[in-house]
Amino acid sequence: MQSLVEGAVVQALRDGGGEAVRLYVAACAERMAPLFMGLRANVPGREWDLDFYAESVRDLWYADRPLADAAERVRLLERFPELRAALLAEERQLQPSRNDTAPAFANSA
Repeated sequence: MQSLVEGAVVQALRDGGGEAVRLYVAACAERMAPLFMGLRANVPGREWDLDFYAESVRDLWYADRPLADAAERVRLLERFPELRAALLAEERQLQPSRNDTAPAFANSA
């Protein structure tokens, strides 16, 4: 069941178009910045990732400017270990279980 707030957010995103969606994504990504930056700030080899994340969040806020490299940014972000693990977990949840794909008579024994 959808809450009143969730419904309002969905409606605002539908009515607001691309700019509203982009600003919503910017706000969500910015809320995660302290966590990501704090956990990865002292990890050797992640300096570029930190800079890239910060630049990507910053650029999302400029909703009046096109994101010409959006597809490339998504591809690079998906290579972050944190997102790879999350994407794999999500894929596993979306796959039907063996019981879901078994014929109906197989479960009636």
